Amino acid sequence: MSENRLHVVNFLTVKNNIQVTPDVVGAELNNPGEFASDTNEISIARLTMDGNAGFERHVHPHNHVLAILEGSGFLVYDRGDGQDERLEFGAGDVFNVPGTNEHAVTAGPDGITMLSIGSPAMHLADPSRMVFLDEALRDMIPREIEGL
Repeated sequence: MSENRLHVVNFLTVKNNIQVTPDVVGAELNNPGEFASDTNEISIARLTMDGNAGFERHVHPHNHVLAILEGSGFLVYDRGDGQDERLEFGAGDVFNVPGTNEHAVTAGPDGITMLSIGSPAMHLADPSRMVFLDEALRDMIPREIEGL
């Protein structure tokens, strides 16, 4: 049996090493501004989360698909009726997250590497891409990491 591998063929600009939160580093795998005109733009990012770290409850102005490449953890999300659901996931799992529903992601002890594919497209460093419900966390502005 052959080993599954992710191959990225990309003719677009890539921006690496964005500190999304203190425990999450991302790399943009495309530049939404470089899509052909009259097409639907998407953003694709690889996110790496430290063990037992996570994104606190937040919302997005867009929907996104999460594809878990490595590791495991869980997603807690509002089903849309004010009730929370907990979804455990592992490598190979793919799921759609309605961005306007409150949700939080937590990594297991070994961390997570995942793809986040969103539409409409937004850059990782865009402060409006992820809005934390806890106002104390809203000043965490993603930034490019120097020297990596």
